[in-house]
Amino acid sequence: MIHPEIERTPASTITIRFEPDGEEQVIPKPNTVLQLLNRLGERPGSVLVIREPQRQDDDGKRRLLTPDLHLRNNEIISLRRVTSRG
Repeated sequence: MIHPEIERTPASTITIRFEPDGEEQVIPKPNTVLQLLNRLGERPGSVLVIREPQRQDDDGKRRLLTPDLHLRNNEIISLRRVTSRG
């Protein structure tokens, strides 16, 4: 049992931005991009997964992520649906 005076540590989360809708969700952080896609019911290749710059080492650039990459705590990820018109 946790003592009531001990403050709980917040769980690791990430913020998901859905483009172009602009909707945002904060969810518990999955380990990888593939786990994120599975949790959201998306297939790899159906959305672009983009890491938004937040740290100095990001050089202010957005980065495309592949399904095998690990996600960071408290980061912002944009998802942009990919559609094909044939």
